[in-house]
Amino acid sequence: MAGTSADPGQDPYVHRDEVGAAGGVAPLGDGKKVPVENLPDRVLTTTGARPVGKGELLINAVANGIQSGSAPIDNTAALQALIDSVTEKGGGIIAFPPGSYRMNSVTVKSGVHLAGLGSRGAAFNVNPNHGLENTVNFVHVSDNTGAMLRIAGGGISITNIALRGNNYPATGFPLMHVLDGFEFTMAHVNFFSKFGTVLLIDHMNNNHWLDVKITDGKSVDGSAAVVLRGPTEKGFASGENNTVDFAGLTIERYIGGPQFDIAYGKSGNYWAEFVRILHLHVEAEASKWPAESVNAESALVRIGNVMGLEFVSPFIFGGGPVPLVLVHRQMVRGGAPLDMGVRFIGGQLLGTKIDEEPFKPTPTLVDLRAGNDVAFIGTQFGRCTSSAIVIRPEFGANVTLDPSTTIASSDVPLVIDNRPANVYRTWTHQGTLRTTRDVLVGRHVKGSLTLGVGAVTVGPNAGSGGTISVVGTDLAGQITITTGSAPAPGGIGEIAFAVPYDRMPVAQITPVDRTTAALRPYGVAKSDGTGWAFGFDGTPAAATTYRLAYQVLG
Repeated sequence: MAGTSADPGQDPYVHRDEVGAAGGVAPLGDGKKVPVENLPDRVLTTTGARPVGKGELLINAVANGIQSGSAPIDNTAALQALIDSVTEKGGGIIAFPPGSYRMNSVTVKSGVHLAGLGSRGAAFNVNPNHGLENTVNFVHVSDNTGAMLRIAGGGISITNIALRGNNYPATGFPLMHVLDGFEFTMAHVNFFSKFGTVLLIDHMNNNHWLDVKITDGKSVDGSAAVVLRGPTEKGFASGENNTVDFAGLTIERYIGGPQFDIAYGKSGNYWAEFVRILHLHVEAEASKWPAESVNAESALVRIGNVMGLEFVSPFIFGGGPVPLVLVHRQMVRGGAPLDMGVRFIGGQLLGTKIDEEPFKPTPTLVDLRAGNDVAFIGTQFGRCTSSAIVIRPEFGANVTLDPSTTIASSDVPLVIDNRPANVYRTWTHQGTLRTTRDVLVGRHVKGSLTLGVGAVTVGPNAGSGGTISVVGTDLAGQITITTGSAPAPGGIGEIAFAVPYDRMPVAQITPVDRTTAALRPYGVAKSDGTGWAFGFDGTPAAATTYRLAYQVLG
């Protein structure tokens, strides 16, 4: 293989591995020419570049006019010219030694790879004055007029680089805007200190991201830290985000707005399909957000118009007064083969349950507001005051929680389901189903009856000194009535439900002997579902025992 080298202390030379010239080296100097037999396989004249492998470009950015340092250095024009040159030659690697490189807005084109050579490119770095000497930093100029990096092409990669906004007042431009990212790879990249959206993704396909971190930002007018939407000029007709893979995406300390919006919007510009997110890590304490930042649309992760979205082992923490996850589909795509399909596989979702300043408790962790087909498989929930999941009346039938999904609380339900009964999915099982405990669907029960009963009230028509005892539950049992003196026809007593029904049930009374049957007993449930009453149409005898069986359906 042939290569070139230049050492300041020696003559330039052309090196060949083939046996020929002495030591494989032909010195060049004093106007000498390279012998034909020592010509390299390929000569690349790009300044500061050397062949790698079979001629790939590896270009040192500093050797090509890119400068590190503070203001007034601005590398925008020089870096754009270098990227354009590399693109024209079929692509290559632009390598950046440790340092801070200031720029306004640069477009990264097909086949260009930006690689940081620092030892701390992906290190978590809170203190901006610590470790910068070993880090490759791209710094957005304060008077920027566009996204610092605009991704526009195929086969692009960004590795081992920190992108810094330095918390300049919002300009409306993110640190990175992915306009078109076919097979776009990003690994070990940090985004720091940005007002407004940090990372805006319009269109990606077949991408793979590894260890990408967003830290220390601030929302402007409700903007999310990371926004995955759709091509703004194409809509549903010509493109969308699909087959998008994230591994190790971390979003921390972005204040005052959503952390991650996934196709969350009302127009055809918001659509994503077949998105796989592994090990998502989101931490945001919404208790510290300004009061005006919290509204009905607030959540840490907002999911909109998607098809095939999977979270594998997510960790989402914080919330304060807002949900961790909001699922709110606002557009339906005609002809889509899947009806959403959102999966949470494993992971932990933890809210805030400390009710003391400055913290505010999290009522609900997941708000299923509109859409369909969401499943939680082995997910753990904790630290909420109302429920882990709330299902709104408009949500679809397909909501699944497998038995390994749990909530770490004994006083808060896993789910509050507000859908009407006719929405629920119908399950079909061809075999015989047996359980050792009750099977409860709403208030319909098969199996042993384990619920208790509430308070029993003896009415005046039972007569003075009359008694009523109940052996049973809210759902079924037996009533024993012993009348006192001077009983009368009409209401004899009332039984309160231990657990009220959410609607008016039906109470059925059956006399257990001929004497009781002769009094024509009746029962009626209360309209508010809190209990039911029973009585006799005939006049009972004094100091006599009557027995009734009952069943309540609702």
